[in-house]
Amino acid sequence: MRDERRDDLRTVRAAPRAVGWAAVDQAALARLADAGVLTALVDACDAPGVPGRVLARFPDGGACLYQGAEALAFRDRAPYLVRVDRAVLTWLTAPGGAGGLGDEPWGMFVVSDAPFAEQVRHWRGWLTVTPPTAPAETPSADAPWAFRFYDPRLAPVFLEACTPEEVAAFFGPCRSLIVPAWDGAASDAAPDAGWMLMPSIGARRGGAARSGGAVPAARRAPRGVPAAELRRRADREC
Repeated sequence: MRDERRDDLRTVRAAPRAVGWAAVDQAALARLADAGVLTALVDACDAPGVPGRVLARFPDGGACLYQGAEALAFRDRAPYLVRVDRAVLTWLTAPGGAGGLGDEPWGMFVVSDAPFAEQVRHWRGWLTVTPPTAPAETPSADAPWAFRFYDPRLAPVFLEACTPEEVAAFFGPCRSLIVPAWDGAASDAAPDAGWMLMPSIGARRGGAARSGGAVPAARRAPRGVPAAELRRRADREC
């Protein structure tokens, strides 16, 4: 299984890229799911079936990123991490008329061979960020904002504004992120056919990037992300 995982990861990383992103099709997603290296960050907003479906796989295949009282109070709008097999892949990509979430900006796929619990811990560390310093725009510029990093309309804007060090910190134990090929970064338009993949800095260099070490622990949104866009995504309600 370990060799199969390496082969699938190598195949995806070898795809041609433009501005850091590569095209990925449904067949590639299925291969990654079969290899056991695919998880998904899923937003429960506008999708009441998410909590029950994901938590049925708890603890080794599904988890809420919120914890304690927040997990209960915001169950219907919290982000979740779920391990993706063929059944979950169909659910996430099928259109709403077929009982799936494919018509909605539900989140994004993650390619990683790290243990599921390690991925959960990593993504929980990104639920809040310190916004770009903007004293004229916010009463308290350093007050943390809720960060909807799992929103596929925000992820391309955020990552393309990051430095290599920030990208490495964000990816942590993950090798690639895969988002729907939306018509325009961070737009509300319906997705086109297909998916976009961004490999981590470590994957591009042939190794897995891990959080910690020389990578700063501070979660500050890069200045290249428009503050209004970041705030709009942070404040989005179901």
